[in-house]
Amino acid sequence: MAAEKNGKGERKMGQREHRMKNRVREQNYDMLRVISMVCIMLIHIGDDYGVYILEGEPFYYFSLGNICLTLTTFAVPCFLMISGAFILSDSKNRDFKLFYKKSLFHIGIPTLSVSGLYVCYNILKLYYHISIGMDTSDTAVKYLGEWFRGEPFYHLWYMYMLIGIYLLVPLLVRLKESIDFKIWKRMASVSLASSVILWSTSSFKVHWGLEGSVYLGYFLMGDVLRTYFSSRREKKAAGKIMTGFFILFLYCIGREYLSRNGMQQYLFSFMGNFHPFVIVAATIIFAGFSNLTIKGNWHNVAEKSFYMYLLHAGVIDIMYNVLPERWNPVCFIPVMLAVTFVVSYFASAFLVALQKKGIAAILVDMVSVMDLLIIRCRNRKDGPQNEDIILVRLDAIGDFVMWLDAAKEFRKNRKGKIILICNQICSEIAGNTGYFDEVIGLNYGKLRHTSQVQYRWSIHSYLKDVKAGRAIQCTYSKEIFSDMVMSAITANEKVTMDSPEEISTRWCYRIAGSIYQKVIVTPREHMMEISRNTLFAGQVLEKEIRSGVPSIREMKKAQGKVPADRYYVLFLGASETERMWPVERYAELADRLNEKAQYEHLKCCLCGGKEEAYLADEFTEKYFSKEKIINRVGETSLPELIEIIRKAEFIVTNDTSAVHFAAAVNTQAFCIWGPWEYGRFLPYKVEKMEDRKLPIVCYHEIECRNCLLDGRGKTGECMRFIRSKGIRRCLSEVTVDDVLEKIDQKM
Repeated sequence: MAAEKNGKGERKMGQREHRMKNRVREQNYDMLRVISMVCIMLIHIGDDYGVYILEGEPFYYFSLGNICLTLTTFAVPCFLMISGAFILSDSKNRDFKLFYKKSLFHIGIPTLSVSGLYVCYNILKLYYHISIGMDTSDTAVKYLGEWFRGEPFYHLWYMYMLIGIYLLVPLLVRLKESIDFKIWKRMASVSLASSVILWSTSSFKVHWGLEGSVYLGYFLMGDVLRTYFSSRREKKAAGKIMTGFFILFLYCIGREYLSRNGMQQYLFSFMGNFHPFVIVAATIIFAGFSNLTIKGNWHNVAEKSFYMYLLHAGVIDIMYNVLPERWNPVCFIPVMLAVTFVVSYFASAFLVALQKKGIAAILVDMVSVMDLLIIRCRNRKDGPQNEDIILVRLDAIGDFVMWLDAAKEFRKNRKGKIILICNQICSEIAGNTGYFDEVIGLNYGKLRHTSQVQYRWSIHSYLKDVKAGRAIQCTYSKEIFSDMVMSAITANEKVTMDSPEEISTRWCYRIAGSIYQKVIVTPREHMMEISRNTLFAGQVLEKEIRSGVPSIREMKKAQGKVPADRYYVLFLGASETERMWPVERYAELADRLNEKAQYEHLKCCLCGGKEEAYLADEFTEKYFSKEKIINRVGETSLPELIEIIRKAEFIVTNDTSAVHFAAAVNTQAFCIWGPWEYGRFLPYKVEKMEDRKLPIVCYHEIECRNCLLDGRGKTGECMRFIRSKGIRRCLSEVTVDDVLEKIDQKM
């Protein structure tokens, strides 16, 4: 047994080392992408000097431009090879619909949008030149025609050329999976060799995809080289890179020789992405980087290279038009490169952030601006002089249940009327507690949803008659609509709890904070939610309060769905599918419980919402003792669900509100959980136990513990695991034996 555990430990350690190694080695391609982007900028800056030799200029002007043009010619081929290396190695790209949709969103729409901007820029520049009397044969129709040809600006031919390659990607991925690697390698070599012939004999007047047939060889070769070197370690990576640049140096000398010996007419034939020197050099340089081990965080710059490519040519063109004369390239080229890189980088960083954030999030910010205007302009201040208080607690069901222990303290220590404004779905629970004189339920879903602007803004009219001497916003992780509700009610003093740092530093929350006369600060460090609520209530009431487990009183009218037999509850669903323990493990757990003498008399009651009915069907198919199933999924109201949990022997659940219901009705709960927010919601830690059954969490320690609580978010490894398995890695590691052991120990 010990040897087996050691073996498993060694295998896990080896897998972690392999993953770390892969992450480190991926930096080499990011570094090459960044270097290639800089080189493309140099090409577009240097071609003003290195294409023609102008009469009267020092010869070194051309020499410097020639260096910029030749030593950097590997950049476009390497860009293509990097794309091929990653796109063709992803088996998901075999799906036509998925790949085309992804490509349209991430590449197609940005390219078309930027193309339109470049056409407008060219037309505006044209009319400016005409207005100052400059002779020009260009017309607006010409620029529109160039866009139709696939070259709305001189550098965008590359993006339109990619269309032809990307159309073939799903077919190429399927072909790669069906043939031997040796055949795939030969196919890439033949395609690259034939590209030289196609390049020298073809003249594409339309870039929309047709030119992709020429560049396909580079695309395939990138995948071949990455696949080849992923399983081989060589110590000659730097030597390969130096060899590639030496070949380009010979290429540079060749062009210099032609220009110095009066053979300028041959310069154009000595340029191009398919010159034999360029093909060999680019392939060798890519091979060198493929086998290079690099540390650093090149990804931050590399992820912006797509937008940097789209934008940099515009920056260069604007600077050329603004500068009054032709400058000395010794100073001009480095300065121009630095300015172009910096401007393109920051503009790209903004666009990448915008793309990651999404249109929906931008709309939320726009609505938030209007929310703030309403909050600031319509804040109702002058309330009655009495001891009545309004408590505002707008959040999810489980969070609300955990707050009830603090809520009862307001009832104990206040003489006036207590009005609660809460999530509509919690209204019945709140009314049953006896803590509140009036409960006002608001539609939490509509308040959160950006499209429900009318509902959000109607709150001021709806709550105009809600008045008290004091109003208290009790939610820690609040949202902007909590401030809107607080501004809508009338009170002499408005009090709030400070929010987590990542929320409280947002501009909208800082502005909305001006409606409060008092902000109560709670510790920034990780803290159990029940303890934080109690601490806040104690500071509001100005007395010391000890935290305890919340309670929900029995609701006789809601017991119609309670099974007559003895039973335990399985809660199969969760707010996100990635937080759901697999149904087959729940079925195995139920079978194993049924085999044990102490549980064989218990029936299995399934609970959940209507949208989780498919989980109950799947469980029924897999569970052996179908006659013992009591299916209540989608059949209960919230009070009915609570009463079913109250009468159960125990409950096994995912990370849902059900675990907090169980604690509130004193039923033993076993929560299958990943420690993504360890210590905030679970496990329970309170000062007053009072013979209460606290939830028991079934989890495995993991190196990325508290990823959500620390604000780090899911790791790249975790996201890849979710994409392949459908659940989080930490949750997947919890076995049936782990849960069964916890149940046996406690029951």
